[in-house]
Amino acid sequence: MGLSKWALTGWVDLARTVSKCRADRLRDPTGHAVSESGPDSVPSQGEIWILCRSLRILCRSLIGGGTEKACVILASELQANPWKIRLATLFGDPADDAFLLPPDVERFSATYDVGTTVTGKISRYFWAARQLRLEAKASQPQVVLAMGWPAAVVALLALSGTAIPVIVSERSDPRELQPIWPWRALRRTMYRSAEYLVVQTDQIAEQANRWIPSERIKIIENLVSPEAFQQIHEENQSERIVTVGRLVPEKGHDSLLRALQIVHRTFPNATLDLVGDGPECGRLSELARTLQLESSIRFHGFVKDPKTITLLCSIFVLPSKTEGFPNALLEAMASGMPCVATDCRSGGPARLVTSGTNGRIVPINEVNQMAEAITELLADPALRVSYGIAARERAAQNRPEFIIPLWNNLILEAINHRGSL
Repeated sequence: MGLSKWALTGWVDLARTVSKCRADRLRDPTGHAVSESGPDSVPSQGEIWILCRSLRILCRSLIGGGTEKACVILASELQANPWKIRLATLFGDPADDAFLLPPDVERFSATYDVGTTVTGKISRYFWAARQLRLEAKASQPQVVLAMGWPAAVVALLALSGTAIPVIVSERSDPRELQPIWPWRALRRTMYRSAEYLVVQTDQIAEQANRWIPSERIKIIENLVSPEAFQQIHEENQSERIVTVGRLVPEKGHDSLLRALQIVHRTFPNATLDLVGDGPECGRLSELARTLQLESSIRFHGFVKDPKTITLLCSIFVLPSKTEGFPNALLEAMASGMPCVATDCRSGGPARLVTSGTNGRIVPINEVNQMAEAITELLADPALRVSYGIAARERAAQNRPEFIIPLWNNLILEAINHRGSL
């Protein structure tokens, strides 16, 4: 049997093992049975791991993504509570991290260079799972928060049969971003062994209920960092439109470029700032030339602090074909920017933007309606101000003082529930 077939067989065998573990008595990493009675109290400095795929994403160049930024913000806010935080990644050299962690948050990487072949890519997940299990055995974290499905599957495999509860945070709409078959089957199988599954919207919760019972599904929206509120967007007449996001097909930048061409019929001096990097950069540059928009579009690449650009613009647009709960939109609203966003199936953008109250929601891929919404805002400074104020009020609901207690309660529930088994 070839190595790649052996690797796939190994994943399936591990998944079967976990299914059996759920029915068996839980055991700690040394093999001893867990006590029937839970701890009388939770230690005030219990260790929590936050696990994500990587603190940097390799898409031709090193860039930061929404999941990675959410991990860092969550780690920063949780460490201010009575938890000791370790942020672990499956891959990535900490020296290449796109986001800075607070000094009190420890950093661990399970990375291992196994090459770029198919066999190597499969093998690195085995290595990461092995490293995570060894590290967990040594440090005994009370809870592991796995952010995104690749990290979640590996964490659940690595910690199967242990007494360590795993809380999975699904970061996207599983109907839209489907992994290849082995991952898809593993995600469906492994999520059943999670203590809780956290999603951001009712629509995603309904989808997740096909995998696990509704009582183990929790809705917690993304939190926005306090820094996002420190600089307030001021109304200007720049006619600059801005969007922030990775340059990948699902972000819908091509629709925004075509909408800009229509906007030029009324506002020929309108420009677009694209903040983000990714594999679509070349294709979008070519589309800009085809639409004769080269002089109207700026490609900024990855920017650590997008506010240095967004605050200079008049309107923020999220043209995505699919989203979970968009951090970029949330941060733009926190700064008081008027926003136009697409109505993704996940319900994430529409959970933030109430069309006609604090921004505009338009159907995905509807270029004419997107152009109409942008044109309406460019033509009405008073409406931009009104939307910006209301947007800032909505984003305030996602401040740490409202979101972190939800995470704290869930973490304590997971510890107490696992301890009572």
